[in-house]
Amino acid sequence: MLATGIVSPRPAAAQTPLSYNLTLTGASYSGARPSGTISGTFGGVAAGGTYSGGVWTLAVYGRPFATGTYACLRICRFDGTTLAGRAVVYAWTSQVPTWDARVQVSAGEIRGLLFSRNDWSALVGAWARANGLPPGLQTRLIVDAQTGM
Repeated sequence: MLATGIVSPRPAAAQTPLSYNLTLTGASYSGARPSGTISGTFGGVAAGGTYSGGVWTLAVYGRPFATGTYACLRICRFDGTTLAGRAVVYAWTSQVPTWDARVQVSAGEIRGLLFSRNDWSALVGAWARANGLPPGLQTRLIVDAQTGM
């Protein structure tokens, strides 16, 4: 799996990769923009969403968490445009769901987005507060982000 992130002024050694483990489910491959559902974890945070018509979304507790665009040609490339309420550029890939393999698992790491686990958990916490999640859920998401990166 190929994953890329934004360019950062800090040295690569100072960056912490953001892990993802997502399951894509689709009825069939139907050209460059198949459609289906996405579920799994992104940076340790449980999320679910859809991909359809060239646009993908992930939500956490019903609130938009990550969005972007995608296109497929043997593999699907998902280009992210937002993550936890911030405009960022990143990408991840997945095999295309087909008639004989309607479920595809995509797992890997995105490098160049964050400098530490604390950066990620702080970003997730700020997103949770901005989206009005109750304090208990905010704490859970911060812990998930800190431990599941």
